[in-house]
Amino acid sequence: MEDDDLNNLKELRPGSRGRSEIRIIFIFDPDREAVFLVAGDKAGKWSRWYDEAIPLAKSRYMEYRGEKRAEKTKEDRR
Repeated sequence: MEDDDLNNLKELRPGSRGRSEIRIIFIFDPDREAVFLVAGDKAGKWSRWYDEAIPLAKSRYMEYRGEKRAEKTKEDRR
């Protein structure tokens, strides 16, 4: 799994018995904290699931990083 802007995206593939294909996309932030971004069942959707999930993961991560920066700025002002 790759994306040009988020080359550290990781994917968890929990075991299943064939009825579903659960995937969880996450990334480690600069503080080495795991950030879970997207989870879903890709059964029957195969590559299309990634076409939808990766842009969503990217958007959520950018939002997360913005919130972390705002928190740090707020703490630095104290």
